Amino acid sequence: MAENVSDAETYESDEGSEGSNVAAPYNPMVGDSVVIVKEGIKEGKLVKSTVYGETATVTDADWNGVCKVKIMSGKQKGVAKSYKRDFLKREGEEAEAYLKSKREEEQAEGEVEAEEALPPPPPLSPSQVETPKNERTSRN
Repeated sequence: MAENVSDAETYESDEGSEGSNVAAPYNPMVGDSVVIVKEGIKEGKLVKSTVYGETATVTDADWNGVCKVKIMSGKQKGVAKSYKRDFLKREGEEAEAYLKSKREEEQAEGEVEAEEALPPPPPLSPSQVETPKNERTSRN
C-alpha cells in the first residue's frame, strides 16, 4: 500500500545534493482552493498570466496531465482553465509566501534596473534644434 505524502512533509530529492530535504510538491485535489502563479517568457520578457494571483477551485486534479480549475475571482470569474501543477499554489500561507517572495524579487530587480539606467540626455539648445523647412515659398 502506497503511503500518502502530505505537502507539509519533506522527501529526499533525486536532484541536487545528497541528503537535502525539500518540500514535497503540491498535488491539488478536487475542491481545493488554489492561487494561480503562472509566468512565462514572451519576446524575451517575463510575463504573468492574465489571472496571475487569482483564486480558483480545482475541478479535475488530473485532466490530461494537468489540473482543470474554475476561476473564482477577478475578471475571468467562472471561466474553466487548465494549468500545470507547478503554476498552482495552495490558497493561504503557501500562496501568500510565494507571492510575497516574487514581489520582493521584482522590487529588487527594479532597484537594480533603476541604478543601471542611463540618465536622460540633456535638453537640446535652440541652435541644435532643426527647424523644418517649409516646402512652400511665401509670396508677397
